[in-house]
Amino acid sequence: VKRGGHPDQLSKGWGLDRFRIKALKKALADPLLSPDEVSLVEKEIRRRATILAQGARKRGNEEMAEFYEAKALRPGSKRLP
Repeated sequence: VKRGGHPDQLSKGWGLDRFRIKALKKALADPLLSPDEVSLVEKEIRRRATILAQGARKRGNEEMAEFYEAKALRPGSKRLP
């Protein structure tokens, strides 16, 4: 039985994509990644950051939208909220 919708559920709202971006940024530090793999990881960070920015803007959180738009442009930056 699958259940969802509880208040601390990460997939509701911002949880999962924020943590996915953090995990992808950690993956970029792997020296074994090929240049093609680095490119794919950066592309996925940009994609997910764009999704977060759109969601923030939809909910009226302009500051967070701008933050994730910057992440979409610069996936290698260090700090994520």
